[in-house]
Amino acid sequence: MSISAQFGLGYSALDTGLLALPFAGGAAVGSVASPWAVARMGAPRVLLGGVVTVGVAFAWIAMTLDPASEILPVGAILAPLVLGGVGTGLFVAPLQAVILSDTSPETVGSASGTIPTVQQIGASIGLALVTMFFFGQVAGQTDTSVPAVRAELAVALEDSPVDPMFRPTVADRFAWCATQQLTSPHPERPVPGCADTPANSAVAAIAADAQPYTQEAARAVTARTFLDAFRTTLWVLAALAIGVGGLTFVLRRNDNRPASTMGDGAVESSSGETPEAIRPVRPRSG
Repeated sequence: MSISAQFGLGYSALDTGLLALPFAGGAAVGSVASPWAVARMGAPRVLLGGVVTVGVAFAWIAMTLDPASEILPVGAILAPLVLGGVGTGLFVAPLQAVILSDTSPETVGSASGTIPTVQQIGASIGLALVTMFFFGQVAGQTDTSVPAVRAELAVALEDSPVDPMFRPTVADRFAWCATQQLTSPHPERPVPGCADTPANSAVAAIAADAQPYTQEAARAVTARTFLDAFRTTLWVLAALAIGVGGLTFVLRRNDNRPASTMGDGAVESSSGETPEAIRPVRPRSG
């Protein structure tokens, strides 16, 4: 969302940061509410509810986006942003305790130290994969967005001071530059030769006459391309999140977990005693 807002729609860094506040606020609410939810429903249900909530929020935002509008409907996405933050907070807050629930006193130290390492590796790999997919979508969307905007530019140039003989050339040059930029490894940077003032005075005069129209076309094609890529990425992430939730229904449940993580009360052996493996560890006296 930050990349789409800044590079695709021209948001400032401050506006982009403010756009992330609803999600952060929702995450804070979800984190605070997670102990209450775990105590009443059990950690497995809270984790499932959190990840499914995130998926639903992503799908909600994707349905709200309309790349043809060339805007990010801030008012319309506030609610799903808050909802996604709440789901994230509900999922993340109890996660480490659930992961550690099957460890013994002898292994809890190494396990708790391993978790942040694995999470950092997972976050790095996940961010890289999502970013690669997103920019792949940016490049792929040019096949539809650039021709559409080129046709609109050709119509707009009919009312411009550009000589009619050069109007098709201006539109073609714009389409070539837009395609080269949006399919490059750095789509936020202008392509060399496209943003420079032509050395030839006659060409420079044509470029000056066409500049208001090509600038508007550049804004339109960038907004549509990034919003389309953002929407597709959200659909994929929503499907993954809901799929992760669905996996919990086919995974085998470990009934040897402590009762605190299952949320089903005390676990007893067939003789009525609490199994030694899950009795609380008490410090030795003396």
